[in-house]
Amino acid sequence: MARSVPVAGGEGFLSEPVSGELSISAGKGLKLFPIDSLGNKKAAIATDYAKGRYRIKLDEKNQAHWFVMTAN
Repeated sequence: MARSVPVAGGEGFLSEPVSGELSISAGKGLKLFPIDSLGNKKAAIATDYAKGRYRIKLDEKNQAHWFVMTAN
């Protein structure tokens, strides 16, 4: 389990990295976008999709602690 705590003064968060794999049941056509430290959506990253599920690997290669999965 990783933690994320606010920085004193409200200037962001300190977050521990997470490693593991997510499996999300959803319809085909969604994209996964990392969110940077300022809350901006970055370019979509690759996900594997098979049998109605997205598999997302979380490791040290991810440059974000937050993600959004959306149709556009």
